[in-house]
Amino acid sequence: MLSIKPITSAASAGQYYSAKDNYYLSDSQSLDEATRWYGQGAQALNISGNVTPELFLQLLEGRMPSGQQLGKVGKNGEIEHRPATDITFSAPKSVSLLALVGGDKRLIEAHNLAVRDALDVIESMAAEARITIGGETTFEKTNNLVVALFQHTTSRELDPLLHD
Repeated sequence: MLSIKPITSAASAGQYYSAKDNYYLSDSQSLDEATRWYGQGAQALNISGNVTPELFLQLLEGRMPSGQQLGKVGKNGEIEHRPATDITFSAPKSVSLLALVGGDKRLIEAHNLAVRDALDVIESMAAEARITIGGETTFEKTNNLVVALFQHTTSRELDPLLHD
């Protein structure tokens, strides 16, 4: 299953993924092993490996590794930036049970491949930037995304649920 929602607050999103009482962090070692940067945008920025809370929050705030600040100047004169979009890929319950309870690691790898394939399609078909010049807004295909992947193995109710 695929669910998509906008992230409206960088600080809230950063805290959501790194708070000590977050169910995602019940096993920090497995979380470290289950995070990674992905996408053409990440490659272009030379970002790879595990997702760190500091860089994750920096990017959510629109602050590029180069120091460039993304966004537009709002009515109050401050830069406004849309932090991100949360896209969750959830495996069916039967797959989650066989993979996580039954220990079939092939299903976890199949899920990981499916997530990467889906992200590649989203990146090539839907990644775009909104550009406004002189009051006229256009959309430009970028064909690149910076994706912070977080793989989780339980639902909020702590049932087995494989999802990124």
